[in-house]
Amino acid sequence: MRPITKTDIIAESFSTRRENLNESWDRGYNLRWPCGKYTLSIAVGQYQYCHPRDTLDDVSEYTEVECGILNGELLSLDEVIDTFGHGVGSLCEGYDYRQSENALNTTCTVLPYVSWEKVEMVANRMWAVEDASHASGC
Repeated sequence: MRPITKTDIIAESFSTRRENLNESWDRGYNLRWPCGKYTLSIAVGQYQYCHPRDTLDDVSEYTEVECGILNGELLSLDEVIDTFGHGVGSLCEGYDYRQSENALNTTCTVLPYVSWEKVEMVANRMWAVEDASHASGC
């Protein structure tokens, strides 16, 4: 299987939906890329962890985006690490604080300010996990 790219994710894999919540709130994109029982969520807009922090007409113009891995709801940090490995887990906001007694949020699995190169890495890792689960009959 060829690697998944930014173009695949934006043009082919996502069901894009522009949300205009109301005039006093952010309008932006919440993109969802399904992969088996998991979904990669990508959020961009004025109030998201993305660059630029604005609502652009073309999602590909963002240099960094906010991601989350869902299985109905946001996965815990342990679930992200156990399922997708430390490479993906290290992108999570709570990763550096997971063993600190003073951590304010040890379970945060939002992936803030992620480059498209890292989005591709996460998507390809998700696809590899999905392929492995099919191969093992899970």
